[in-house]
Amino acid sequence: MADLYDNMATDIRNKYHIAINTIGYILRGAPNSPAYTRSVIPSQVNRLAISDINYSDFAGTGLFYTAQTDWSGGIKSESVWRDDAKFYYSSNINAYSTAGELKVENELELDEEFSEDTYCGAAVTVGGTINSYVGTYKASDANIKIYKNSAGTWSDIASTTFHTNQNSAAYVMGHKDLLWVGTVGLGDDDVIESYDGSSWTDNSATILAALTGWASVKASRAAAEVGGILYAGVDDYLNNNCAIVSTDDAGTTWAVVKDFGYYAQIVAMTDYNSKLYYLLYDVSNRLCLRVYDPSSLTDIEVRSFSSQSKSSGVWDKLLRVFNGKLVITTYTKIYEYDGSNLEEIFLIDPKKTEIGKEADSLLRYGCIEKDSKLYWGNLIYDGESFFNHKKPLGDGASDYLYPLFIDSANNIYYKYESSDTKLYKNASTYKATTAKNFLVFSEMSPVVSIDKLLYSITAIFEKMVSGDEIKIEYSINNRATWATAATLTYTTEGGTNTKREIIIPGNILFNKIWWRVSMANTGGATSPALLDLIMAYRPMPDYKNQWQVRLNMSDGVKLLNRQNDERDGADLSSQLWNEKLVKRKVKFQDIDYVECSLKTAMTKTQTSAMITSAKKLPVQGRIRSVSGNVAEEMYYTSAKADRIMGITRGARGTTARAYLSGQVLDNGYDVYVEDITTSLNFTDEEKTESIAQVLLIES
Repeated sequence: MADLYDNMATDIRNKYHIAINTIGYILRGAPNSPAYTRSVIPSQVNRLAISDINYSDFAGTGLFYTAQTDWSGGIKSESVWRDDAKFYYSSNINAYSTAGELKVENELELDEEFSEDTYCGAAVTVGGTINSYVGTYKASDANIKIYKNSAGTWSDIASTTFHTNQNSAAYVMGHKDLLWVGTVGLGDDDVIESYDGSSWTDNSATILAALTGWASVKASRAAAEVGGILYAGVDDYLNNNCAIVSTDDAGTTWAVVKDFGYYAQIVAMTDYNSKLYYLLYDVSNRLCLRVYDPSSLTDIEVRSFSSQSKSSGVWDKLLRVFNGKLVITTYTKIYEYDGSNLEEIFLIDPKKTEIGKEADSLLRYGCIEKDSKLYWGNLIYDGESFFNHKKPLGDGASDYLYPLFIDSANNIYYKYESSDTKLYKNASTYKATTAKNFLVFSEMSPVVSIDKLLYSITAIFEKMVSGDEIKIEYSINNRATWATAATLTYTTEGGTNTKREIIIPGNILFNKIWWRVSMANTGGATSPALLDLIMAYRPMPDYKNQWQVRLNMSDGVKLLNRQNDERDGADLSSQLWNEKLVKRKVKFQDIDYVECSLKTAMTKTQTSAMITSAKKLPVQGRIRSVSGNVAEEMYYTSAKADRIMGITRGARGTTARAYLSGQVLDNGYDVYVEDITTSLNFTDEEKTESIAQVLLIES
């Protein structure tokens, strides 16, 4: 019998229809019982899966839909499109004003161009009148300038007031009907100046006199009013000094609140719950949130943010009270503090930083508040979600804005980083170039290995007006290139259509797909409004096979070579039942089984192979290589007697590998004996005739 089995293992296909674990079998059919049926494993149920897809959802026939029905969730770090109302990032798109509606951001207009770089600003009441003020860096060896906007005209009110040793205005703020300006520099004068509408008062000498043992004061980077008292941070980096000072009489007298005894920078201050909260940045790169309680005269550290800020400048908007909480901006994170618990609510995504300024969040100068929302450089927070904002006029790769201040009419004024002398504000028109205004989102099912065939994208939008345009694009190579699905315009949609289904031509097969929507009105007077996007696709998984075979288990079965099988029916049956009982994976040689071997070595990227074969391969088909119990599946588009060409490597979720000359290739399968039923037709003293109905499942 050993010789028989050895012969069978090497020449099975000359004798048997199929083989299971190198054991050959003859098929036997009947009019109502076919001898052989091969099919894919059937769907559990025919159903329509919508939105968030799990592995078990990929069952059934028909189209699957993923809908983005509400954009109010803002941006997210994970690149997965679920119906969570979120998107990946945007540029010049307003998704925050109206839930479920995308519109174009307002354009910017130049309000003023100064001779110096702008740095800080505020709307301040001086002498009973509120006006906007802007503080600047000094230009060359000139002076810091303070500009006032009166009736739409900006004018310099500082002239040569500030000594040339002071480099920049760190903040402008109001207190007791006066304008207060803190500066940073190398001198001992003009560190804190106050302005009553006609003249300036230098508080530096009075402050220095209150600081015991200090030789000089060089900078004041932050100040705040708490309970009618003005608190200011001061420092002298030459002599390793830092302190908080205060005045309750408009600067006539100053008192020391806390002298730290070492060099640090107080970079932000604010009143929260009638206490002075401030950010202290020390020489060990620690940014600390501290609080001074005027009622108990205590000063404590609330939280340390190690390596979360860089000493690259001065700030005045890193602390902001919003919705009853204190919002803290560090270099890469945003926190909320409710007086007892501190929670991280935002972290800059390094992947978006790599994309560029259109996706980066730009936190470094802190935030301002407008219409119950906080604005950073390219980030907006409505108390629940974060959104991207917009870029300045040119929309270049290095262009970005920072909000500077809010005026008394609730207008945001912006600093344009690439041109610091310019001051911008929102215009009434919209950004008019479609390619500059876009939103990017993605679809990636949790089972990313399953291929999907793109069918259509449906856009729902408001009625278009002349000049409106909405362009919809997709990328299946992780945003390396984009293909246009459709461009909707007033001409194509008229003034009545509000829905368009775009059927995607061709065979667009993807695991993950990105979508980009761009929009504008070419005149800029209005903006189109996109309400919804719905993608339809067909899951195309690598389905597993199943076989139902009817095997002859009789004595003396006639083989394909006209000989009789030397095994009796009981032997044939017991071998097959054993495969079911031991629950193991076995090799299945189907009725079209063929094998060959490599003539030469094959690399893991090679798409053709020289072969030796005793039997002709199908012109197109599937082949596999099993090495070290690891299989690589391959598809090929053409075959000759000595070669296979057009090979797709690593098919059906396997991994491409390199092989040596002589490696065997075959088109077999690994299967389990899922079910077996044996029926006995008749028996006599010399012969038993039986049939086995067997179900094989591909592993």
